[in-house]
Amino acid sequence: MRLVGERVHQWDLSLLEAISENPTLRRMPFMWIILTCLGDGYIWAIISFALLLFGRPIDQIYVSIGLSITAVNIVIFRSLKVLFKRARPVYMTVSLRALTIDKFSFPSGHTCAAFGLAFIFSYFYPLFIVQITVYTVAILIGLSRIYVKEHYPSDVIFGALLGPVISFLFLPVSIRIFM
Repeated sequence: MRLVGERVHQWDLSLLEAISENPTLRRMPFMWIILTCLGDGYIWAIISFALLLFGRPIDQIYVSIGLSITAVNIVIFRSLKVLFKRARPVYMTVSLRALTIDKFSFPSGHTCAAFGLAFIFSYFYPLFIVQITVYTVAILIGLSRIYVKEHYPSDVIFGALLGPVISFLFLPVSIRIFM
């Protein structure tokens, strides 16, 4: 089992460096920092606020469901971070370190929340353009977390899988409560 862990860690390190040192991606560092900040929830808050102001009455219910499931998502991924206590990859800059909420890496909370919310948006707004948009944003947020060296690729992959699973499991309960 230890050998598997070492191989995963080596894979993580090589992919982390390949992404964070990629010449094409390095041409737009500001974009990756903006994306990683959007992963703090700002993009989802803006969309939710717009739905509350300009949406239909049912959209207010969808926002409540999304917020409740996101709260569950946060409790679960934060608990896993404390349980696993995986240290974050190397730090990029002192100024970027100020963006970090905690010192643990596994799983990626930004990615977990982004994919969890993408699942919820896709469920309630099953238009292809909505699905492509929310999952593209989620993928870019996850990739940004690797680029800025806040997470290993396996942290992001696990977060991308965990978020939708949590949303899927808690969606029926939330629908019963709010609808």
